[in-house]
Amino acid sequence: MTSLGKTPFCECINLEMIHIESSHTMYECIDGVLYTKDCQTLICYPARKKGNSYAIPSSVISIEDKSFSSCILLKQITIPSSVTSIGVSPFINCRNLESIFVDSHNPHYFSLGGILFTKNYQTLICYPSSKQGTTYIIPSSVTTISSSAFSCCKSLKQITIPHSVTTIGASAFSKCSLLTQITIPPSILSIGDNAFSE
Repeated sequence: MTSLGKTPFCECINLEMIHIESSHTMYECIDGVLYTKDCQTLICYPARKKGNSYAIPSSVISIEDKSFSSCILLKQITIPSSVTSIGVSPFINCRNLESIFVDSHNPHYFSLGGILFTKNYQTLICYPSSKQGTTYIIPSSVTTISSSAFSCCKSLKQITIPHSVTTIGASAFSKCSLLTQITIPPSILSIGDNAFSE
């Protein structure tokens, strides 16, 4: 086997472990997590892997699309300074995720109160689904709300979007079952598919 393609196991909600034969030239597994052979790209963290926290190894440069999809046991994720690229909806359906930490020396990403942003605060990548609080005011520096950024948030009832935001990604607020109020400012130019579904 030479290619797995994009998001190979993102719907395998009961997957606990991935194994790769030691002779494989394309892929590597570390403690059941799938990487490229050089361990620079994290491809898939199994949805039911045991443990409620995970520190991504410092060898990792890239986190693939939906690589942590449906990881319901995870509560905390730590991103090292080495990461320069994070794919689309990396933490989608991580229903118990409470916080994301980023190494302070990372030049591309930053976490504020456990919420993941790009370093310049212009893109909000992920608001953890189980973060405490019923209201949230998005910082006025943000111009883009990424795909699935607030997906599955359990407690949020009200979100304030500043006039700086121009883009709301696909499924950005999907499955926010308690959300009762959100105001779309006139600055918004694009709203992705299923932004407010369910």
